[in-house]
Amino acid sequence: MMKHFKKKKFELKNEEEKKQQELEDRIRALTSSKDEVESRYNQQLIAYREVQQKINFQSVEIESFKRQIESIQMTVHDKDTEILETRETTKKDCQQTKLCSIQKDIDMNDELKDRIKQLENELKDQRYTDRNTIYELENCVADLQKNILLQQISIVILDRTIRRNLTSP
Repeated sequence: MMKHFKKKKFELKNEEEKKQQELEDRIRALTSSKDEVESRYNQQLIAYREVQQKINFQSVEIESFKRQIESIQMTVHDKDTEILETRETTKKDCQQTKLCSIQKDIDMNDELKDRIKQLENELKDQRYTDRNTIYELENCVADLQKNILLQQISIVILDRTIRRNLTSP
């Protein structure tokens, strides 16, 4: 009977060691999976930070464009004022100067106005393009944040599963 107990004890011990080995193998596999998830998370975090830097850079560029627009608007205002003054002067000098000279000045002023309008339109187009770029970057950031959140949820679920497996008999 003692041999039977020793044999049973030996079998139980071997079975317990086998179960322990299986659990250790599962823990190693889960740890490896966790490390992979953390690595992907870190990569996406780096990508997120790069996008954030791009957004910050775009914001600085937008502010620069706003200042340029303000400067051009002031220039346009000054030019408009100058044009009005020139026209008034031209009207006064009309009696004293030749008609072709006056027409030449007016044509030049109209060309300046056209050029200013062209520059304003180019700036408006650039502003629109920059806004679209920012919108696309913000969408990209939102997608990255969503992916990070999903990875964090996966990590929590994985962690809970590991804990549950470790605490269950």
